[in-house]
Amino acid sequence: MLKDGAALTYNCETMSSLRESLPLPVKRAVWDLKYRIFGYPRHTAASDALEYLVAHLSNRASLLELGAGRGSLLHGLREKGWPGSYCGVDISSKAVADARGGGDQRASWIVSDIEGFSSPLKWDAIAMIESIYYVKLDVLSGVLARLMGLLEDQGFILLRLHDPQKFEGYIQSIQGWYPQTKKVGDVLWSIPK
Repeated sequence: MLKDGAALTYNCETMSSLRESLPLPVKRAVWDLKYRIFGYPRHTAASDALEYLVAHLSNRASLLELGAGRGSLLHGLREKGWPGSYCGVDISSKAVADARGGGDQRASWIVSDIEGFSSPLKWDAIAMIESIYYVKLDVLSGVLARLMGLLEDQGFILLRLHDPQKFEGYIQSIQGWYPQTKKVGDVLWSIPK
């Protein structure tokens, strides 16, 4: 029998592995179902990410958010007065439909998974707030390389991981691929281009 801590670790690792291995249509269906059943709150963006972005984005900056959900980050940024261009990407068509209902004329919304997302545009910043761990670690290097190519010359990727110990493998891998990665908060990392 496993001790309580070991059982919890096993369950977290098992769930993470299961989540990563699901085929895209199943992931999309699961997230649509979660948004329909649980309704996830719309306007509860992480304050540390909001503060960092407001301090580092000009009023003319463009922001791409991968794993945008219903747009809580955008809503928080608008409440803080940031008027820039925004594109939110989420795997859930339900979440994106809800986000589009906000009617923000400087925002666009796309239904896509992170791994498959591409854009002809360049961005001043790309935010992945509690979403990077939905990308399998074995494909993350390629995904981040592609995202770095979507940044303007002075751009950056902002990552938020609520439990750095749980996702230590992600953090160490990212710091190995991008030594310029900086820890900019308790659970925030910035990767400048």
